[in-house]
Amino acid sequence: MKYMFDSNIFDKLLETDEGDFIAEQNIEILITSVQLEELANTPDKKIEKRRNFIIKLCSLRPRLVPNSALAGKCRAGLAVADTGIQYKAIKNDIDSKEKKGKNNTNDALIADAALREGCILVTDDAACREAMNKNGGTAITWKDFKAQYISS
Repeated sequence: MKYMFDSNIFDKLLETDEGDFIAEQNIEILITSVQLEELANTPDKKIEKRRNFIIKLCSLRPRLVPNSALAGKCRAGLAVADTGIQYKAIKNDIDSKEKKGKNNTNDALIADAALREGCILVTDDAACREAMNKNGGTAITWKDFKAQYISS
């Protein structure tokens, strides 16, 4: 199974040793430059937390996948050119549920990449999860992921 963790899930991975357990399972973790940028932007006053994020992420052996090309949000070589129709639909759905600008662009890019890669998005952001599921993808909560892989 392939999964992509939204950035809000990394905090949960740091709270326990569950990331170590996940790394031992037959689970493929995918990540985009969007999540890496969000982790890198952890404030300097939380530098130890940032280090722990990076170490935990590396322990999961993620595969870096491209996200939709969007001016100002994607790094060269880490984006794929497409029509943007899927991204726009997801972004519009997220915007309709949450205040615009509340990280919705990043959430939509992450969901779009998960959908394109055929993986399940794990997120505790209800608006992002609903948009992903509405637009043909699959998104679940951290609690659901844990019930399937960690509590078994």
